[in-house]
Amino acid sequence: MYWNNVKKELNRQKKTQIELADKIGLSIGTLRNKININSLPTFETAIKISEFLDCSMEYLLYGADSDRLSSEENSLINNYRNLAENQKQIIKMLIDNFICK
Repeated sequence: MYWNNVKKELNRQKKTQIELADKIGLSIGTLRNKININSLPTFETAIKISEFLDCSMEYLLYGADSDRLSSEENSLINNYRNLAENQKQIIKMLIDNFICK
């Protein structure tokens, strides 16, 4: 699953395996071999991959998307959390109305 997520993210960002290999200090042959035999990278290499792709290691390992929110989305969530319960209900109703229409 790890390398599938790496490849998916490379495609999404329009980056290549060659760029990744160069950035993490591996030859393209070594990187492709690791991908082909599904060999997990060392912790240090996983950090470099995560930084290059601007993804969490959790996302690359498990496909979890929990921290892939934009700063605007994080701000909206934080603002929502600070609302009173009745205000949260109003926001929920507004969202439901937009989604249903």
